[in-house]
Amino acid sequence: MRRLVLYLGFICLVIASWVFGIAVVGREAPEFQAKDYQGQVCSLEQYRGKIIVLEWVNAKCPYVKKQYSKETRDGVGNMQMMQKQFTQPSVGVVWLSIASSTPGSSGYMNPEAWKGQLQTWGAHPTTLIIDENGELARAYGANRTPEVFVIGKDGTLLYRGAVDSLRGTDPLEIERTSNLHWLKNAIENAIRGRRVVPPETIPYGCSIR
Repeated sequence: MRRLVLYLGFICLVIASWVFGIAVVGREAPEFQAKDYQGQVCSLEQYRGKIIVLEWVNAKCPYVKKQYSKETRDGVGNMQMMQKQFTQPSVGVVWLSIASSTPGSSGYMNPEAWKGQLQTWGAHPTTLIIDENGELARAYGANRTPEVFVIGKDGTLLYRGAVDSLRGTDPLEIERTSNLHWLKNAIENAIRGRRVVPPETIPYGCSIR
């Protein structure tokens, strides 16, 4: 029953994407301009020609904590490892973490707090965007943390959905052989110019508020 509900929810999301024009795999990703935690304006257009990862985060969400936990990979979290691997100059992926929690919500953090959180995590995104009015989340139809999107060099959305397939909060499940690393797979295939399979998965995590 739970799988059926999740599947129907995913179908509704896909239909809504087509009707209301939010991010649709195979189409051009929605353009945006937003300020990062350092007060700099970021836009999708400025990174045209590069592969871009959009990653919605909430430092208080246990599903996000799972991905950033240093209990995995000899003290390096799963997300930090991917960020460091793919954003190095020789690879050139742009990684934009996005915080869409509104002021007053349990997940909201101001720019200074996010600066400290990135340092605590040892995270390596290109930058972190503060989307406190939720405009960017609405533009992409993002409603979970973590939820990720991969955009190709030509601006086409190649992947949207979950980081991986095991939907718990235990960091140790990340390294289980049964876990499918969908985000990593999507980035690697985008780099090689290959088709991303699957192009969409159902995200799991905390609701964006």
